[in-house]
Amino acid sequence: MHLHYIVICLQSIQILRIFKIFQYASLIDGLMVMMLTLKACLKELFLLVMYLLIAMFIFATSVSFLELQSEMGVGVPDCVYGYWWAIITMTTVGYGDFYPSTVGGYFVGVLCAISGIILTALPVAIIGSHFNVYWEHNRKRRRLLFAALKKKHKQKNISAGTTTSDISKLNSQE
Repeated sequence: MHLHYIVICLQSIQILRIFKIFQYASLIDGLMVMMLTLKACLKELFLLVMYLLIAMFIFATSVSFLELQSEMGVGVPDCVYGYWWAIITMTTVGYGDFYPSTVGGYFVGVLCAISGIILTALPVAIIGSHFNVYWEHNRKRRRLLFAALKKKHKQKNISAGTTTSDISKLNSQE
């Protein structure tokens, strides 16, 4: 019985093979820019995760404490479910499986949602600006590369003794 679950888990690990695409990132400009951006923003991403974890702990503890006094029997049952509720509320997913039922819980919920929006918006703006810088740098690099190839091709035709006017004359004679 347990062997079946182990086989399923091992088979599901094969999905990690999709990360092989990052080997070909140098061939795909967009992926290369995305990887450079993520590498440059590791500090911001780490801070985002740390802030979200701290806020999750504060809001989950607060709502769990306030919901203990609820007489309706609904809401956030304990701190573990409070962590789930806090993350879902901060990321504005809002599944609705747990929700506060007291006025204090509503207030904590509003603070949780607003702080989640602020906490995620600031690093996203920084990451977006990094992405824009790398994207513009990549565009300039491609333009320079194209201009160099064009110049090299033009010099190759001149060194062979043919010019563009010679080529156009040959084409008109045919």
